[in-house]
Amino acid sequence: MKKTFGVLLVVLFVVCSLSGQNRMERPVQVQLNFSGAFLKAFGNVLSDSEVEKLEVSNWVLPGISAGYHYKKLLYFGYSFTPARDLVLKEDWGFSDEKDGRISVDYTTGYLHNLELRVSPFEIGFYGQLFFNHIPKVNYTMDFKRKYTEVIIGENGYQTDLLATWNFKAVNSLGVGFGYNWVYRNGISVNIGIAFPIIKSPFYENIEITPTDSSVSFAPNDLDLAKLSLENESFYFPVQLYLNVGYNFRITKKETTTGDRF
Repeated sequence: MKKTFGVLLVVLFVVCSLSGQNRMERPVQVQLNFSGAFLKAFGNVLSDSEVEKLEVSNWVLPGISAGYHYKKLLYFGYSFTPARDLVLKEDWGFSDEKDGRISVDYTTGYLHNLELRVSPFEIGFYGQLFFNHIPKVNYTMDFKRKYTEVIIGENGYQTDLLATWNFKAVNSLGVGFGYNWVYRNGISVNIGIAFPIIKSPFYENIEITPTDSSVSFAPNDLDLAKLSLENESFYFPVQLYLNVGYNFRITKKETTTGDRF
């Protein structure tokens, strides 16, 4: 996915570099983010080769962003992304062996993002610093064993598993880069990608339940199973920008001085 996105960014960079930049003539920017629609259409194709299926089930509404270009160097902005629901299916295991197939349902709250972009060139290329906040995230994982037993620690258990976990809020700081192009008629396009570098703990309140109620875990094995979940990200928390919008001029009032008598 990273390679494909890099190709898209290079193509946009080349095409847009042939046109003049108009971000100072039209500094107020409002855009819709269609990355959810893009992932819904192509996420399964662009996902890692080990992933059996990646489905975006309800991410259909675009996000919205608004900001201001201050001189040619800086941009300050805020963006809002609707709640997301993704389903991941792949082979996975609580030990070194991938002895099960999992289906992980990942549901987030709304995402709020504050960003500062630095554009060191006349063209629209920028580097980015961001802070984002997600109010709530829930995970549900169905684990279906491929063999007679699922291995946890040094023991085998003849049962499938259901795991749930969540966190009340996620706050992260990150960096990114992209290209923002403003055409002379006000139409603007932004394509970019951002990665968290500092984030709050992801997983809390982990509960793992055997689907066969007659099966019970050894105490140490339950702790090992929870640790396996804590060490697995399942979804790499990348922010993707595929924005289209409009940039507005700021009309300055002209002052006139009347004749003196």
